Amino acid sequence: MNLYMMDEFYKIKSYSDKNYPDHRFIDIHGIKVYYNRTLNGGGSIQGPCYASYAENKFGNVNHVYEWCSGPGYIGFELLGRNLCNELTLADIHKPAIDTINITIQENSLTNVNVYHSNNLQSIDRHKKFDLIVGNPPHWQRKVDLLKWPERLYLDLDWQLHKNFYNDIHNFMHENSIISVIENAMTSDLSDWNIMIQNNKNLEFVDYGWLEGDNRILLNERQPFLYIVNTKYRV
Repeated sequence: MNLYMMDEFYKIKSYSDKNYPDHRFIDIHGIKVYYNRTLNGGGSIQGPCYASYAENKFGNVNHVYEWCSGPGYIGFELLGRNLCNELTLADIHKPAIDTINITIQENSLTNVNVYHSNNLQSIDRHKKFDLIVGNPPHWQRKVDLLKWPERLYLDLDWQLHKNFYNDIHNFMHENSIISVIENAMTSDLSDWNIMIQNNKNLEFVDYGWLEGDNRILLNERQPFLYIVNTKYRV
């Protein structure tokens, strides 16, 4: 029997599974999404909020790619709400990939692809994504007070972002959109606009603020979190 508890930080129900004693899972619209505490960098609360934003902003798209996916909270929210037909997830951290494979197996998912990849390096270059989402590391310096593993929050000199914006156009087509969550305490639009402008294939569209979602018992703007939207330049 699965037992549930309120997630100790994000106040959503999580469940145990005797087959995976080191993991818990949350129910995302009928998909059991597995995780453990070391993999949760905020995506479990941001996934529902972002999916509500994407539903209003983009509606249904064919293929979603989640950059820096961790367990895939955002991607599985979009898939569970039928906002995409196919999902690709990638992360540099092998335990995150192993956990995604548990989710795929336990839910018998046939429309989810997963890559163990340093940024975009190992992704099939033939893939083209309609919507590229993500909750990447938000800080470019070490912050001891966060008490998180550095891989969850730290992007020194924004090198991860720079490599992403330099290469991502290879996975886009005319109607593709990049839509990622950032943190206004540690960055502003000028940081990303420089990277976007340096790639002649990309063009900044707009930005918005992440709003609360009833599923996680929040009903207002999430403090400091904003969404940057970029399109493929024709």
